[in-house]
Amino acid sequence: MNFNTLSHNEKLILYGLVKYPRRSDNEICNIFDLKKSTFSTIKKRLLHKKYFRSIRVPIFQHLGCELLVVSYGKLNQQTTLKERLNISKKLWLGTPEHFYLISESNQAIILSISRNITDFEERFEDITQIYKEYEFFEGHGFTPILFPFNLFRIFNFFDFTPFLNRFFNLNFKTNNSDIISKKVLCEVKYRDMTKLEKQIYYQLVLHPDFSDYKIADVAGCSRHTVSRMKNDFFENKLLRTTKIVNLGKLGLGILAFTHSRFNPKTTIDERKKHLQKVTNLQTPIFNISRRLEGVMLTPFRNFGEYQDIHGEVTRFSAREKILQEDPTTMLLSIPRMATLKDHTNSVLVKKVLGI
Repeated sequence: MNFNTLSHNEKLILYGLVKYPRRSDNEICNIFDLKKSTFSTIKKRLLHKKYFRSIRVPIFQHLGCELLVVSYGKLNQQTTLKERLNISKKLWLGTPEHFYLISESNQAIILSISRNITDFEERFEDITQIYKEYEFFEGHGFTPILFPFNLFRIFNFFDFTPFLNRFFNLNFKTNNSDIISKKVLCEVKYRDMTKLEKQIYYQLVLHPDFSDYKIADVAGCSRHTVSRMKNDFFENKLLRTTKIVNLGKLGLGILAFTHSRFNPKTTIDERKKHLQKVTNLQTPIFNISRRLEGVMLTPFRNFGEYQDIHGEVTRFSAREKILQEDPTTMLLSIPRMATLKDHTNSVLVKKVLGI
């Protein structure tokens, strides 16, 4: 199956599973007026063919982490991805702060979360030193963009719902002004946990598909204890469930990375208008912004679709004088892209909680 062969019900059910990651199958069936047998059959097929997977996302800023870093860079075209990974793969995999890492041909994007700037710099210097030593870089190397949690806003953190709505032409109405107005500044907090709470939290992230009974068995406690603590983690915004969509299975060709620098003379209302336009047209799956710069990741069917949508956004930005300069853009081929880390959060949880 790909985007040309998915039936309407298959598209609808994938959308529903992504939009309501913690709802029961019966609840989703009722929302979309679907037969339970149809839903169960299609969900099983989508799972079997790996169209999506469930993960539990730690809210790291509420565990005391202060910094999210987006790094990107061009790499030497005289070396291959395989050659670079032969040298650096163990170092990348052994660094818990880097939870998302994609690379294609001569470019790479890394998302990292750290307890503080010192923690990040210590780890990142090791990677940079290796890449410079083997002359893997093209130009000055990786460009890290620092987003202290207390100073930026998350507009989308791998919620594929708006993208699927556009991609599948489902035409569900969304109130973007309401969505944007509700985004909260990422306040850093610290939650003091008992040894058992830490262990259960870690197991919930490590095994998102485990039942409470299985988690209880691993943690050595009762199912009731696991259920109670899990509910507490969700209610206090320490944890959330999301479904990650396999972009390659949908037949998508391009993942666009955009780093924008905003015109400091524009007002907040003008930037909101720009954000609404981008949200409507591009539907990024990752979109964060601080006062003068922002970063997005957006999937596209092919280069033609990217040109059409990106061109419209660029013309709007130029007309409204939203951007200080043309954004930095990198286009990665999804079929050729290597995903070295794909939301590997459990190792960082283990470090942050001191397990």
